[in-house]
Amino acid sequence: MTTYYRFDSTVITRYGEQQGSAKGYNPNKKGRNYTSPINGLCDQTRMVANAWLRPGNTAR
Repeated sequence: MTTYYRFDSTVITRYGEQQGSAKGYNPNKKGRNYTSPINGLCDQTRMVANAWLRPGNTAR
């Protein structure tokens, strides 16, 4: 039996001086701080395997 994992990333715009947010590539609101969470999902069990919250200035 094969288990597949998916990794999804998105951009969440942050307003104010929230911890962990930074300026970077933000296609929705240019020049705004944002975070870039990554979710690791297991297709077989439909559960979250892991989640990372990255600042906006990290490489994709």
